Amino acid sequence: MIRHPRGIPLSLRRRTLIVATIALLVVISLALTIVWNATGKRTRRAAKIVRLSEASTGRQPISGVGCNLIGLPATNLIGNGSFSPEFIHAHYFASGGSFGEFSVKVSETLDNVPQADGYYSGASFVLFRESQNEMRELQSGSIMGYEAGQVSGMRLVESSNQIPDGVKWNAFAELKEITVACGTGGSVLRMPRDGAPEYHDIGFQVDLVAISAGPSGFLAGDSTGHFYTSSDGIVWQRMPVRATEAVRTIEYIPLPDFENGFFLASAAAGEVYFGHLTGLEPLQGVTDNTITRFVTTDDGVVFALGLEGHVISSANGVNWELEEELSSDGGWLGGDAAGGIAFFVGDGGQMAIRRDKGSVIKIDPKNLRSAFPGRLPEKGHYSRWPDLMDVVVLATNRVVVSTEKGMLLYTENQGQTWEQGGPFIVDQTTRIERMNSGDIFVVNGKGEVTRAELTVKFSFEPELAGESVQSGDLIVLSLPITRKLDTTTLAEPYRRDSLAFGEWAISGGASFRTTQDADAGKTGLDSGGAGALSFRPPRDFADKESRDKYLAAKDFLFSITRGIVDQRAVNNAHRSYLDARMTQKIDLSRLVQDESNPFFLLEFDAYSLGNIEDPIEVWFSGPHTNMGEYVSVSQDSWEHRRLTFVFPSGLKPEDELWINFGFSGSGTLFIDNLWFGRNADSSQALSSLVTKEEQAPHLPVDVVRLECVPIGRSKYAAETWALPEGRAVGRTGAAMTHNLGAALQYAEHLNAVPWLVLDLRVTSQELSNLMEYLAGSPLSAYGKLRSRDGAIGRWSDTFDAIYLEITDVDDVLPNDISRANYVHWIMDQIVSAPDYDDVQNKIFLIDGMVYDDGRSHTSADYHAGDLLLDGPLREAADVEANVMRWVNSIPRRRMIGDRFMPELLRSVDVTRLGDAVRLVDVALPLVADLGDNSTVALADINLADNKFLSGDHAAVRALRVCRGLAGKILLEEPEKLLSERESDKKESVGSHDDEHSRTIYFYTYRSREGVTALAINIGTDPQVVAIQGFDEKEASFELYDHRGIVISEGVNQPDRENFTLLPGGILVLRQGTSIPTK
Repeated sequence: MIRHPRGIPLSLRRRTLIVATIALLVVISLALTIVWNATGKRTRRAAKIVRLSEASTGRQPISGVGCNLIGLPATNLIGNGSFSPEFIHAHYFASGGSFGEFSVKVSETLDNVPQADGYYSGASFVLFRESQNEMRELQSGSIMGYEAGQVSGMRLVESSNQIPDGVKWNAFAELKEITVACGTGGSVLRMPRDGAPEYHDIGFQVDLVAISAGPSGFLAGDSTGHFYTSSDGIVWQRMPVRATEAVRTIEYIPLPDFENGFFLASAAAGEVYFGHLTGLEPLQGVTDNTITRFVTTDDGVVFALGLEGHVISSANGVNWELEEELSSDGGWLGGDAAGGIAFFVGDGGQMAIRRDKGSVIKIDPKNLRSAFPGRLPEKGHYSRWPDLMDVVVLATNRVVVSTEKGMLLYTENQGQTWEQGGPFIVDQTTRIERMNSGDIFVVNGKGEVTRAELTVKFSFEPELAGESVQSGDLIVLSLPITRKLDTTTLAEPYRRDSLAFGEWAISGGASFRTTQDADAGKTGLDSGGAGALSFRPPRDFADKESRDKYLAAKDFLFSITRGIVDQRAVNNAHRSYLDARMTQKIDLSRLVQDESNPFFLLEFDAYSLGNIEDPIEVWFSGPHTNMGEYVSVSQDSWEHRRLTFVFPSGLKPEDELWINFGFSGSGTLFIDNLWFGRNADSSQALSSLVTKEEQAPHLPVDVVRLECVPIGRSKYAAETWALPEGRAVGRTGAAMTHNLGAALQYAEHLNAVPWLVLDLRVTSQELSNLMEYLAGSPLSAYGKLRSRDGAIGRWSDTFDAIYLEITDVDDVLPNDISRANYVHWIMDQIVSAPDYDDVQNKIFLIDGMVYDDGRSHTSADYHAGDLLLDGPLREAADVEANVMRWVNSIPRRRMIGDRFMPELLRSVDVTRLGDAVRLVDVALPLVADLGDNSTVALADINLADNKFLSGDHAAVRALRVCRGLAGKILLEEPEKLLSERESDKKESVGSHDDEHSRTIYFYTYRSREGVTALAINIGTDPQVVAIQGFDEKEASFELYDHRGIVISEGVNQPDRENFTLLPGGILVLRQGTSIPTK
């Protein structure tokens, strides 16, 4: 007999049990209903019913959907472990020349023109001449001389409208191709480069005394302390902030590692403002001086010159320190920086010069005597020589200054001797200023503005035979920038800033230089450099003061590239018994994902010279790490070393980790080809994160564009693509720097057609070598490299097709004629390559240029363009705007016979959407024009980003949705039936639904093998759809939510089913296509 608890009636217990059971059944029923509706099973809600069309509307079969691979994980975690030089690439159009030289107007160039004499000496060059329909190479060779700072083209600026009498122009600023002068009475003079100058009134009767420009517009200040902003130099607004006295100076400070910089402005003593066009705020406690000028040097130091004779400096505009060497009894009034120097001037003829990374040197005012023959200095407190008000640095050695009486003085030897006037003939100068474009503006006492321009002159060898350089000839330059630093030449106080990830630094007292590569001269191995760390004891080491100075500097870390001292390396202390070390804060974000495996590999080549004590020491340091090894290195010859390090807790992308190489003794340690990475990775193969099936995301793609392989890319050496995987990785851009063979193996792994990107700096010889790498004999030089990189046979045998895109990533070429001529020149080089004939049926050439006139200009097989989404797709208007922007960007195509030449969509870019990307934001742009104007559509995929690598990003999941379309034809839009019971009454989808309120988009594709239908819901409400018109055979279905997660899949007869499309979700029906297993 069962005993029940006492005190509770049996009837009540039974009633409770019944109620609980009913409640549980209700919950289960509701849950099943939600799941039933969400997974698209039958529902009684009214459905949108459509019937598939049998008619084709597509112009050609689809070639495929794929990815634009903008990044792959780097196996090498060390930045620039090969110490390769960074390359300066420039394209200039000559303004004139002769057999062995040419001149370039600085203002007419798109690339920056350095103002340092001799800067391009030793650079390689190629000289082209182009006509309306062709480009030909005239000469190639070396630049022998480079002379900067030539002044030409002086002319008076004349406004197209009347300028009021008495206007005085006080300052100038330049934004893109527009220069704006500001002056008295609220006056501005707007001077477009290719248009007539125009006078404007800002609408406030004030005297504008200072102006500067940033990427978004102009910032000006007046004599009463007010600030004004303008985006175009025409319409101005007054800012709410106001200084207590007249604004003295405004300067825009660019930040090289960020998109935007900031403005600095000064007014009364101690009054400094910091901010942007959206607002300024005072910087407290910066200085007690009245700042007369902010000067930004070429090496990134900002100097603030003080009227009271003090100068402060900063590397970031926020943290400032006093410049003792510039302290003076007289005020500093002007400064300028260019050509690797900064030049400062002030009261009583005082002058000073600072060379980049060097210390400040004062110049004796007596040097001005050569400009005033027979004149003795005036007597007074400090005004023995004229006050110097303004300065313009024309080039490294050429400087112009103006005196308080309006006289211009000129030097060609950094202020050692002077003459009056120089290249300028202007009386009573009140202002002289140089713009970054090379334009120089000089104002005289009458308020007239004279405009001049800087030119540079190149000399080259070998000279041209039988012809001269003509105006308009194109010069392509390539200059390797090698690094060197001797810390013993740096003067205190040292510039302080934080070391960046991947930035090499050395200890105080040591020196560094780039030297010959460990594999010098070896094709496909020579990366262009190796590192040499040296130490020599000070000559006066016995002197206590010198010894103490060396020991104090020994603990500092000096950036090899910037010369600054790291101010926060608290987790990377020096080992006192070592005389020299080289270190780097490793960029562990390259791991992409946490690595629990504790084993990591380190490989490098090394040897030593001199009296270095063997062994050297290699160690890792960080907040929780301090481990190392002693490594014996050979004398006089390179040897390879391979070490294993164990990190008990593994490593994470957010960890702080430093690598160090150090030695005791006197001599030089040579090191090259550093590689540090996962134990599962190899120094010459792609990351295991993408090659191992259990880790790599599934990318069902037909085409893969290898943007991550640099071929002719700016800042890279020629044939970087041929270097072993991981060797060419710099401090930045690791995800974009991969070996071509490794990337092609990945394309083969994906069973996708490879698409190579040829940028503007690719050379004729490099193209010939590229064709040999793809299709040449296994016994050829590049055929052997192909085998080294893991290929089995020719790549042209592996793939049925290879796309070669010719493009100008940095938009260097100035017009459509030049773009088309360049494409045809590259095509000619490819076609004339010895190995081209054997593979010409497999090579497809793509014109990747953006043409201003909207027409196609070349005979390439295809043209390619980009679609950058400007916002999420939530309404029909969003879809219409983005799709039409893409369609309108397609050049008007030619017809070859009766064949339409389709477009290739090389990039669907959703970066502007941030983290709020839905599946429809990628999938719909991929298919919206596919099969109509476009035959290929690619989504941007960055596998060096964990959101993509994990497969969670909507772009990766969109590829799964859009798979299997290659070879299919786009069908006409399905017809919508009026009701479920009246399927014979029908009209088009577009006429039944208001296009402006449309939220469901249908796309259907057919081939002999089967049919694929997509229904896409961009709206915010669930929608029920039914798709009829399939034959009696079963079809697979996949139902996705807005994240791209499959919420239901299976096999059924589509004509008998309704499906619920969730907001942002997609339904895919496939007949004749199997469901994927992953």
